[in-house]
Amino acid sequence: AENSMRKTFKIQYFMAEQAFYGKILGILEFQQPALCDHGILLRHEKICVRIRTTVMLKIVVELRNALAAFAVGYFLDVDADTAAEALSKYQPEGMRQKSVVINGITSIEDCYNASPDSMKAALQTLKATKGNKKIAVLSDMMELGDYSQKAHFEVGEMAAQYNVDYLLCVGEASKYIVDGAKSKNLKNAFLFESKDALTDKLFEIAHSGDVIVFKASRAMHLEDVFTQIYKRWES
Repeated sequence: AENSMRKTFKIQYFMAEQAFYGKILGILEFQQPALCDHGILLRHEKICVRIRTTVMLKIVVELRNALAAFAVGYFLDVDADTAAEALSKYQPEGMRQKSVVINGITSIEDCYNASPDSMKAALQTLKATKGNKKIAVLSDMMELGDYSQKAHFEVGEMAAQYNVDYLLCVGEASKYIVDGAKSKNLKNAFLFESKDALTDKLFEIAHSGDVIVFKASRAMHLEDVFTQIYKRWES
């Protein structure tokens, strides 16, 4: 048991086009795990399991976590169907990649915290989620020190590279997100002086079938925006 704890496992997944590594009880390599219309399809040796999921489990981070959890269960002799059923019931909470649909508009609340890597994951999620217009509502990442300006600029570049239709930002450091996006020719990139002004613009451009991701560090209280916009959509 002591030796097995030192082993590593490898899970290959298509969405991020790389391998995810971590410590586990043994070595497990899935063959061609992939996202499908109804969830995640896992193949390992003679095992083929479809995990039916909510849209939120299709987020990059949740996909990795789901595969890792399935692998742990595998090495603890948890039945594959039982593990898949348990994963299918997972629901994110507390502004951690929570999905809300109002008037046909899908909002992804991801405002518990933010870093360059989690910003990238949020933008990947936005790109991967089916919908008409893709709208990113972003605010500052905190505690980055001297790296802050460069990190925010690179987030803007990523927004353009992931073909975001609209980028709406608020916050002092978010100026550099907009600058980065415009440097990559994203024309619909806007910086607002207040959350109220941003909310007004979002209300103007968002329609049924669109997808919005809200992403920022907790200190920015970006929930002020989606709380306002939900009330306006429901009125």
